[in-house]
Amino acid sequence: MNILLVNFKEGKQKELDEFLNTQGYKVYFADTDLEAVQILNNINIGDVIVRLTKILNIGLVNYINHHFSDIRVLLVTNNYVEQAISIIKNSACEILHEPFTLAEVKKILQN
Repeated sequence: MNILLVNFKEGKQKELDEFLNTQGYKVYFADTDLEAVQILNNINIGDVIVRLTKILNIGLVNYINHHFSDIRVLLVTNNYVEQAISIIKNSACEILHEPFTLAEVKKILQN
């Protein structure tokens, strides 16, 4: 079975590669979301492990879920990402989606 590891540092890549090979996996690596998408589009991948280092990596997860619903995704987070997700979930932050209009900005600021 093929597995894709995204956004891992070299030392952890080597450790995971050696372990996963002993478990019968062929391991592929991507340093960026774009590289991951290219691999996903060209190789039959069964599992993906994404190291979330920034909220932006969520876009890759959404892409996989939309285009490759049969692929299992495991997310690895650091404290910063977990804190950011927690803050967003538990705060009264307003979210403005791009593209947005000035009327939407005005409406949020008036509330």
